[in-house]
Amino acid sequence: MTDNAQTDAATKRRRPRDMPLPENPSDDELARDWTLSTLDFIEVSRCRGDGNKLRFSIQLCVLRKYNRFLAIYNLVPMRIVNHLCKLLELPPTLHRLSEPERDTTEYEYRQRIREYLNFHEYGEKIEMELSGWLAQRAVEGMLPEELYQKAEQLLKSWHVVLPAASTIERLVDSVSAHAKEEFFEFISSRLSKDLKKKIDQLLIQTGTDRKTDLFHLKEYPPSATATKQVES
Repeated sequence: MTDNAQTDAATKRRRPRDMPLPENPSDDELARDWTLSTLDFIEVSRCRGDGNKLRFSIQLCVLRKYNRFLAIYNLVPMRIVNHLCKLLELPPTLHRLSEPERDTTEYEYRQRIREYLNFHEYGEKIEMELSGWLAQRAVEGMLPEELYQKAEQLLKSWHVVLPAASTIERLVDSVSAHAKEEFFEFISSRLSKDLKKKIDQLLIQTGTDRKTDLFHLKEYPPSATATKQVES
């Protein structure tokens, strides 16, 4: 497998699936994760239109629980939608939630929710701080998959709205590649010229099979058959 293929495979393992909203949450889950406080109701009441109030309520609950905003509204299970409809004194619905008509309204609402819950936006300054922290962990030998998990945990502790998974993945892959390069350069700086020359010779293709001495060193020894034992 090539380096690029290995990176792609690791990326797929690290990338979370769609927002893991419970399809059939219990009454306790609804009361814990999808209930609005008095202050929440005041904030929601500033929205115009029932649809906007409902979407605002959902994003507020999602950010509070998952540290990120919901990208697609029709992913929200109907039990959660109708639970919030009941809290907002709106009629129940049989249809999945529609997307907002105006992107500017959605942007403004997200900004309001972020400020209301005292979350910070992921930006260049935060990325630099996160990159420095990840670089230290990578030098210590932490693997990319764990780096991704630690990055999310650190952003949550900083009360930062999590960016898209691909954003964190690119940063982790870049930091890991740089740490690996620095490690090889460090090892190379500690080797004598004579030893480097001998290592290079191991990589030269020789013989009719055009295989390197290193390839032969990596081959498994022959099986210990009865004939081989007699010959030895």
